[in-house]
Amino acid sequence: MDHSLWQKCLSILQEELPAQQFNMWIRPLQCVVDSNILTLYAPNHFVLQWVRDKYADRINEVITLDHSDNPLLLRFDVGSKPVVSSVDNAPEENVASALSNFAPTRTVNSATTSEPNISRLPSVKVKYTFDN
Repeated sequence: MDHSLWQKCLSILQEELPAQQFNMWIRPLQCVVDSNILTLYAPNHFVLQWVRDKYADRINEVITLDHSDNPLLLRFDVGSKPVVSSVDNAPEENVASALSNFAPTRTVNSATTSEPNISRLPSVKVKYTFDN
């Protein structure tokens, strides 16, 4: 079972619902099918609760149309679908370099700065530091 089931569900719901409702509540959902569980990820708790209250029964009906003998379990969660990367299988020395592409880095030139970085901000008073 792949995402074609979710694509079919999306096309059915898009025909049934007004465009504004579909775009606001259904389109932001992300789908992951694992084992016998179809997980829909909502961007926040409000969307999750709204979709669960208003559309869960219809979504469940649509996903069980083709799989009535072995129906998928419908699950809701907040967030976005997990990203599988090759970092998981990399040796430890490559993990740090791979993660450096994702983590924002900030470099400070210590030769030009004798005070902490906070003193360069014009709206912050130097006397208000953690040391004081």
